[in-house]
Amino acid sequence: MKADIHSHILCGIDDGARNLEETAAILRFLHQSGVTHLAFTPHYYPSQQPLARFLEKRQAAFEQVLTLPEAKHFAFSLGAEVYFTPALMNQEDLSDLCYSGTNLMLTELETKDRFSSAMKSRLTQLLDLYGIRPVLAHIDRYDFLKKDVRLLSELQDMGCLFQVNLSAFSSFFSSMKMISLAKKGFLDFLGEDLHRVPRSPAGREAMLERLEKKSRDMVRQADREALNRIFR
Repeated sequence: MKADIHSHILCGIDDGARNLEETAAILRFLHQSGVTHLAFTPHYYPSQQPLARFLEKRQAAFEQVLTLPEAKHFAFSLGAEVYFTPALMNQEDLSDLCYSGTNLMLTELETKDRFSSAMKSRLTQLLDLYGIRPVLAHIDRYDFLKKDVRLLSELQDMGCLFQVNLSAFSSFFSSMKMISLAKKGFLDFLGEDLHRVPRSPAGREAMLERLEKKSRDMVRQADREALNRIFR
């Protein structure tokens, strides 16, 4: 996996890296693991912080990263993992929350229990009024998505894209489910959702090896999608 579109590596901005030294350690780990393209997607909670303040803190944290020697190994994109609540729709312009230079926004659904008509309405508003395509974050965490191919198809037809966390391939049954959905066209991007240096690098490599044995093309396709749509 060369492109990672979901990370919490910028320090001091959310529950991710706690300081610049930890950021540097994560970047070293990713470089050693073969990652070449990395998106920074700190959490943004619309009801907790003014957008302007979040963007200011994100930029300051990003500029700190660029001072690190490890930064030279990567192409970066700056985005956010946006908590998709009604408060988000009070903003006049959401383009700064998208991945740099795109209209794609990593979107975290507010519930893990069910997909409501209100949520569908907000997604439609995001697409039609703001011109933003949601990249639904870690769909592997939502049972109501994993079990409902019809709903995934409906969301895809609306214009939504799908991101899956690498950790979804840590167990046999979860891995088989996500590979099945990927073969049906419901996996656009992979991401590690890293907050810390992994405790078990060997475990990460085992997940990737399992994934590539089952579907090498899936990893390559996710990388291609990321490079063409986000790191362009």
